Amino acid sequence: TWLIRIEALAMSNDIAGAQAALSTWRSLRYENPQSLTMPATAEDIQHECYLERKREFFGEGDILWLDMKRFHISETRKVQDFTATLEGNDFRYQFEIPSDEIKYNPEILSNPGWSGLVY
Repeated sequence: TWLIRIEALAMSNDIAGAQAALSTWRSLRYENPQSLTMPATAEDIQHECYLERKREFFGEGDILWLDMKRFHISETRKVQDFTATLEGNDFRYQFEIPSDEIKYNPEILSNPGWSGLVY
């Protein structure tokens, strides 16, 4: 909840409040928080929250995926000889609307990128 609060303060342009909350977060998390540089802009504070969430929720991919979606972060993973890339604006960040839903309501359009896709 601290990270959500810090990010919300930064998004509402309360830089001083966000920095104070980030300072409190760091004092609870780190032994020597004074050695860390305090971000100065709202964007830098939001990025710091992303990095802290990445450390805090290590191994919990769904949390990171939501942040990747929100911040339009690109990711490339390689497994053996296969490389997969997810661009920051990739259509796969949106789920496909199920065909049953479209069948029951013809006014619904599929999310861009999913129509005509064969898998």
